[in-house]
Amino acid sequence: MIGRAGEPDLRLAFTVAVAVGLTHAICSGLSMAAAPAAYAALVSAIVIRPDFHLWPLRLYPALMLIIAVAFALGLGVSAAFVDAPEVFQFAIASAVSMLLTPLLPPVLMVLAPIFTVFSVIPLLETGPTLGSTASELLAVCIGLSMGAVVQAVCTPDPPYPPSPSQAPSALSADLWIRYGQVLSNVLFWRKLVLAAFALAIGYGIGAATPKYLYFGVVLLLMDSVGASLLRAFDRIVGVSLGIATPLLVFNGFGLNSFTIPLVMGSTTLLVCALGLQVHLRTALISSAVAFIGYGPLVDWYIPNRWLDYFAGSLLALLTSLVITPRWVLPRYRSLLSGLRNEEQEQQRRSLKPLADAESLLLGQPTRHLDAPADTDGRL
Repeated sequence: MIGRAGEPDLRLAFTVAVAVGLTHAICSGLSMAAAPAAYAALVSAIVIRPDFHLWPLRLYPALMLIIAVAFALGLGVSAAFVDAPEVFQFAIASAVSMLLTPLLPPVLMVLAPIFTVFSVIPLLETGPTLGSTASELLAVCIGLSMGAVVQAVCTPDPPYPPSPSQAPSALSADLWIRYGQVLSNVLFWRKLVLAAFALAIGYGIGAATPKYLYFGVVLLLMDSVGASLLRAFDRIVGVSLGIATPLLVFNGFGLNSFTIPLVMGSTTLLVCALGLQVHLRTALISSAVAFIGYGPLVDWYIPNRWLDYFAGSLLALLTSLVITPRWVLPRYRSLLSGLRNEEQEQQRRSLKPLADAESLLLGQPTRHLDAPADTDGRL
């Protein structure tokens, strides 16, 4: 018998499975191509929050607008450089998209990586057209809608307590001042340059799916070493869990309207059973891409997806360590060294996971991290 502790996990797995199944049925009824249908199913799964608290309603139109602009950018780059190599198109799209992200309102800056990722989605197919891009945008809209509706129907009353989240960093309200702040940050240019060359690096090292090096840089390279390390760890754990269920189902049942929700629901249950809910979103992305996006399993895809995402994670981490590294550990220790007001205590709590990650990387005992260190702030 499932105890009360397992009820949220079962509810979450059921919600994900129903959302994905209904979304796939709608896309099949509209005779969508495989790629847009996979995007729709993926979005419907990852938009569901494990704590069952609904996203603010204003987020959905804002997200759709951001994705629409990103798609238009990718389509425009493809049309403007129709004969250019793929690596050049990726470089232009990623650089332009990152230069545009500072124009987002501060409250939407958390969506900046989504804008950069979706700007290259049209470039994943050869010769994207307005019709194919519009189909992908419609698929994302269907996925968002179905995920939100199914979660609303399945939300317990009262909903489970929300997970703690870090508020976005405060920036100046003036657009041009904020834009100048971002452009004057060397970490912004570090990420832009590396993102522009990530696909070329992937081809250069012989990666089977070099696009994952690009996604690795865009999604994993953060301002601090600790943040990059946590993102890279999440990607490796999530991808490893996400490809496990599709591999079993591919070998046992094949791809059909029953196994698609089965895979996504089973991945959710697997992650929750292991107590690794923090990696759920990454695992669901891997399951959707590996299972729905690629149809019949090809022997090379799953191991190469893991290897290439590992290479992307390593590239992001090495860049964070070698090029203008920023450590949060000295700041964390300085916050431990004396009396703190409420604001400093809140900052210390937000920095603790990053400081723990950096402490492990440096081989320093984490059990002593919360004790004031005899240090002048240097590592």
